[in-house]
This record gives sequence, structure tokens and C-alpha cells, in this order.
Amino acid sequence: MQKIRINKLHADLNYNMIDEKYHIFNITTSEKYFKQGASIFDESLLEENVLSVCFQKGNSFYILMNRADANKRAIVNHLHSCNGGEQITVELKKGSEIPKHILIQLFLNALSNYDDDELAFNNLTGHLYCYHRTWLKHSKGEISQIHALEINVKEDLLLLSSVRTFSSEKLKSKIEFKKRKFEEYPKYVFGASRTLRRKLKDDNEAAYIMRQVRGVKKEIPFLLLQNLEKYESSKIGMIDRIISLSNKQYSQFLNLSFKEYLEAARVDYKTENKNENRDIITSLLSNVKINVIDCIGDTYSKTACENLKELFLLNYNHKIHFSTKLCKSALNIRLIHNKEYYLDDDQYLSNTKGYVVQHITLEDFNASALFAVNSIITELLIKDDLKNGKISLYNWGKLAFNKTWNFAYSEKAEEGNRYFIMSIAPNGCFSIKEQELDLFSYNEYSMFVEMFEDKAATARCIVSDGENISILSDTDLFTLPNYEDIKERLAIGDTYLRNEIAREELLSACLDVKFFRMEDKEYFFVGIIGNGMQPTIQCAANVRAVEIYKGNLNFQELLPLMSVTFVRNGQLTILPFPIKYIKEYINLSN
Repeated sequence: MQKIRINKLHADLNYNMIDEKYHIFNITTSEKYFKQGASIFDESLLEENVLSVCFQKGNSFYILMNRADANKRAIVNHLHSCNGGEQITVELKKGSEIPKHILIQLFLNALSNYDDDELAFNNLTGHLYCYHRTWLKHSKGEISQIHALEINVKEDLLLLSSVRTFSSEKLKSKIEFKKRKFEEYPKYVFGASRTLRRKLKDDNEAAYIMRQVRGVKKEIPFLLLQNLEKYESSKIGMIDRIISLSNKQYSQFLNLSFKEYLEAARVDYKTENKNENRDIITSLLSNVKINVIDCIGDTYSKTACENLKELFLLNYNHKIHFSTKLCKSALNIRLIHNKEYYLDDDQYLSNTKGYVVQHITLEDFNASALFAVNSIITELLIKDDLKNGKISLYNWGKLAFNKTWNFAYSEKAEEGNRYFIMSIAPNGCFSIKEQELDLFSYNEYSMFVEMFEDKAATARCIVSDGENISILSDTDLFTLPNYEDIKERLAIGDTYLRNEIAREELLSACLDVKFFRMEDKEYFFVGIIGNGMQPTIQCAANVRAVEIYKGNLNFQELLPLMSVTFVRNGQLTILPFPIKYIKEYINLSN
């Protein structure tokens, strides 16, 4: 069994040495917020001896300074000259009196004083923003956007990273402003040292604000394995550099590491899984008729239909049929335009009740035809399963369950949450119903309200034979690879990191379906497929908690239900796949 490393920090701190070297001040205001806004944090950094500023939320922030007798007087004079300064108080704190996550954040924010050709760290508005030179976007010889990672240490010592974008004022026309106008945003300039700083009154350089261009969202890959430079420009490369640099600069009084837990169970997705799923789909298609209705009827749609026909033959050896109307004994595909195309005659509103129908749009199909075909087949077969009340896309019997599993899902609605339950028998037959509030089911409905209370973001639970109940909850946890060894091997030119042995040594915490226990609680995550993986892992594997509500449910039995690729078209599904069936049932019911 491998160890699973997560983004929860362990910190060794020497408070006595911290107090000998630094002054830390807690700045508070009697108002609800600081009247001067973000500038109070950034301008504080201009004071002599100030190393960093940390602002979390509310009416309080912290300042880290090199220890000096005149520090407090200088800070008091500066802050009291600010708007609303008469409501501000300054209190000197010992290191041990400061919440641990704030103390760590202060020292990480102080890395903004570090100089490097590849990286830049910025302590702006009391937060830490880091960027790699390859994240800078150029336009007409100028830097138009700076994409950065905000590194934040939460109260439970979880280290989080979020992508932030600083856009030049020259892109103002391409930015959508809703709550605030451009003039109301904090302004920054990109200095000669390649770092962002607060824009001063006499600055003539172009200003940057923290806003994205309309319709464009920057993604920074989680992990790149092609070479050392690529690795260092990934999220993991940045996290690696921050932790290692912090441990080097503060080695006398601060050491940071990430917590590790022993893997308790796993399900690895292998080639035979893929072949089995393909065999199941091929077998199912051999017994059904696929009926295609061209609802557009022009040259482009006819070409798309011919492409659809060829793809079905090539990939599934299945001949599709063309018709002008829906067929109840067939799986139906309706080719239409995007929703924006229709005004009065909305093809999305056509009556399809009693039919198994999947809409595809001409515009999207032409952009990714093969991907669209695979997705179409899955959606049709799931709808057919809903019609027949039996799972066909997965061999439920191979799990050898001797009990009925119930999966519950909560859907937000204007009138309040709705609760749906899918009951699956050992033979794969199932039923889905909505749990409604009436005299006969009041207790059951009340139980669902209680289970899902304060869990609007997760809204999923699993029930076993009515006695053992566990709720699946999202967390801020994600897993980390063995990045120290990855970097070491890339540094000597070794890029063979994706074979079976290397994957297990370096990347196990990012691959397939894994289950572990942490502090007497159960957790699981779904990564990418390890077998045949690409050199890029785009997103982190988010960890979910299995919270026991009643009894003692054995969640490990359900891990295979996430080692399937038909829900996310080639990727593992992040939740047991019956949840997909419930969501489709809700869509068809609305």
C-alpha cells in the first residue's frame, strides 16, 4: 500500500526564535471594514522593516516586521494618517498568540522579497500571488495579462491554490464589470523587477486590475512531466518551490511539510475495464435500432449525418437509420442547431415524452465529432436504462451484492430542495422516485432534510439497506504526488516517469480510485487513469469525505462504481455512477 499525501500542512515552529527576530502587529478597526480599502495593506508594505502583510477577512490584519524599537511608533503614525485612522488600534503580538495559519501565511507572504529569474512572488492586498514567467500573456510587445496562483493557508492548515488574473487597463473594453466599475478596483503596475506593486499617483505605467477578460478563463495545469521547465511552470512546481524556499529561508524556526496517510483500498482502471465497457456497448447496440432525425435539412446537416453514419460503422460496426419522425422502439438522435439559434420554433421544446431521445447540435458535433458520438451513445443507453428500469451499461452482477443499495441525491429548486432516491437490486434492476412530504412519509422526508442540511454544495448521500447511511461531502483537500523525487529525476533528464513502476513510486496519489482514513474518518478520491496516462495532469484529484450518518456503511464496496469511463467520456467519474442516472432522471422529469 502506498502513502497518500494531501495538502494539509504540518508545521514545526520555534516561537522563541520568531519573537527574537521579528515583530508581529495585529491591526484592527472598530468599524466593520477598513475605510481605506485595499491600499491600507499595500501601502503598509512601503514602511521600513515591513516584510509582509496578511489579511484574511473582517476588520483585522497582521504585519510582519524585522524587529526594531521604532516599529510600533512607525506603524501607528502611518495607519493613523489613513482615512478612518482614529478607529485603528495596533497591538504587538507574540508568535504563540497568533493563529498558526496566519503566522505561516505571514512568512510565506514575506517570500515576495525573494528574487528569481523564473518566478515572482507578490504580497498584494494582504495576500500572496505567485507567477511563472511563462504565465505572462503578451500582446503587441507588452504584457497584457499576468496569470498568477494565490497561495492561501486556511485555518485548518490546508494549503490552497487558486488561479487569479491581472489584466491591463488596455483590455478594459473586453472586461465585464458588474458590481464595481474599473475606477473602483485597486490598481497595480508591473515593475522593473517583474513584480506587481500598488500604483502610485505619479506612476505613468499601464495599470493592472484583478479581473479576467470576458469569456476567457485561464487554467494552469496541476502537473507537467515533459521536462524540468514544464514541471516548474505547473501548480505542483510552484507549490514545491514555495515550500522548499520557505524551509530554506526560515530553517531556524519554521519547517513545513505535507501530511501523509496510508492507502486503505484502491481500484485501478486497467485495459480490461475499457475492453469490457466497449464490449458491453457493442453488445447493446447490436440489439437496438438507432434512428436519426435531421431537423435542419440543409447541406451542412446532411454532411454531419453522413459523418455520423461513418463514425458509427467505424467505431461500433453499427448501421444507423434515418427518418423524419421519432420511433418508440428505437434510440433516437435529433440533429438541431444550438439553442441560441431558435426564437419562436424552439426544437428543444419538441414533445419527446415516451421516446428515448438525445439531441445533438450541428455546431458542436462538427467541432468534435468522435467525442460527440461516444457521448451520444452513453446518453442514449442511460435513457434506455431509465425506461427499462435496469442497468445495462455496467455488469452490476459482478459486484456480487446480496443487498439493495440506495443512492440519494438532492436537487436545488426555487421552492426548496427536492430529494430523489435510486434503489438498485442485486440483479441491477432499479427504481427512482422523488421523496415527497406527506403524512405517510413525513419521517423519511425529515431524515433527508436533516442529512442534507448545510450540505447544499455536496448534496449526495448513499444508503445501504435502510440501516447504514453515509453522506459524501466535498472537502478542500486534494492529493499531491511525490514531487521531490519527480523534480530530482527531471533535473537529471529522466523523463520516463509514466511506466508502471514509476507511476506507483511517484504518482500513485493522483491516479485511479483510492480510499484512505485520516484521523478516524474515511475519505476517497478519483484521479486520472494511470494505465497509458499522458504527461499532463490538468486538475488535482479532489478528496471527498465519507461521513457516517447512521450505522457502519462499508464504502469500500462501492469504489468500483467510480472506476468507469462512460459517465465522463474517457475519464473516471468522481462519484458512484448511479448519481448520473438520478441526474438524468431529474432532467427528463423537468
